[in-house]
Amino acid sequence: MSYIDSCFGKTRSDDGFSRMQSPSDDVSTDPVVIECLVDCFFQRVHEKNPILNQDLVSSYFREYCHVIPLYDDKTCLVLLIGALGAVATQYTDEESIKLDNPERAESLRLGRCYFEAAQRRLGTVISSPGIISAQCLCLSGIYHMYIIEPISALHMFHTAGTSIKLAQDTSDTTAESQHSVFWACLKSERELLAELPIMNPALTEYPPYDHYPSPPAQSTSDQPTEWTTLERESWY
Repeated sequence: MSYIDSCFGKTRSDDGFSRMQSPSDDVSTDPVVIECLVDCFFQRVHEKNPILNQDLVSSYFREYCHVIPLYDDKTCLVLLIGALGAVATQYTDEESIKLDNPERAESLRLGRCYFEAAQRRLGTVISSPGIISAQCLCLSGIYHMYIIEPISALHMFHTAGTSIKLAQDTSDTTAESQHSVFWACLKSERELLAELPIMNPALTEYPPYDHYPSPPAQSTSDQPTEWTTLERESWY
């Protein structure tokens, strides 16, 4: 089935996702729960879309768990990571992605809980353009891809592209983080537009830098952590 088939073969009102309830009690601040979702994200999503700095995510995660969740960009990012950590599965686990699988249905429900909590913060994120804003919008697009909502995904990638253009003119971000989000959004938006040619891409020109993002630096530790190992594996 193509993206066009998935767009016009069903509507948001008649699929299982739109009927799922999402009580706010399911959005946890328990460090054990959040760490599990973050680990799933880095194992299953980040390796294909390496747009985040894991050290920064760790600091956002600790702040989220030990402070009342705020309506800011960092909290939005953590919630989106939680949503993706819940819905993402391993490619080889075919049984777990079937919608009639109770565990899969619960994963989708939990993911929507976190995503809806993130959505309530996206207005603040969009109004404050920067690298975290672009990362949140890109992750929102990736989430919509995981639950087969390509039109919504295209809208998020397009908006992320616009945010990246603005972020390129700011001085509060590192070049490498800009590179990663730029290429991830350009790739994702163009892949969707190949099947859904309904708009012009947001990123029509190549960035002022003339190279791809650099792989992560070699760890200086004798015992690299699981996260640093996964980050390197996402590049090779």
